[in-house]
Amino acid sequence: ILECEAEGHPPPSLTWLKDGVPVLDGESVRVLELGSKLEILAATVSDSGQYVFVINSPLELECQATGSPAPVITWYKDGKPVRQGEGLRVATNGRRLVVSRAQVSDTAQFQCIATNEAGDHERDFNVVVHGKILICFFIGFAVK
Repeated sequence: ILECEAEGHPPPSLTWLKDGVPVLDGESVRVLELGSKLEILAATVSDSGQYVFVINSPLELECQATGSPAPVITWYKDGKPVRQGEGLRVATNGRRLVVSRAQVSDTAQFQCIATNEAGDHERDFNVVVHGKILICFFIGFAVK
């Protein structure tokens, strides 16, 4: 049994990879306890490889702004306008910034600025993502 732990809010989704390919429940392996354990049944040489435990944890920042006319919301990361793509998405008419798989490299100062004729209002988010990569090696062998 290979075992890893992960926590977060909201709870992260957990995936096991063997040599870069997702491991699915089957005849030779079972994924247990919401993904935190991987049981290899009757291990053979074909089960040897590099097993990686992947933690997928989304990050959502919300910017509440009302006004007449409706304010335009702009997001910034470390002082530069956020460009969508590479895991960053602006949703809900600009009110939410979603980082689909938060990683340590997403640690940054985020800011939203809501602007209309009356002026602008800003909100700062200091985001710190802690994480580590865990790689488990399983060397399989057959006993005759």
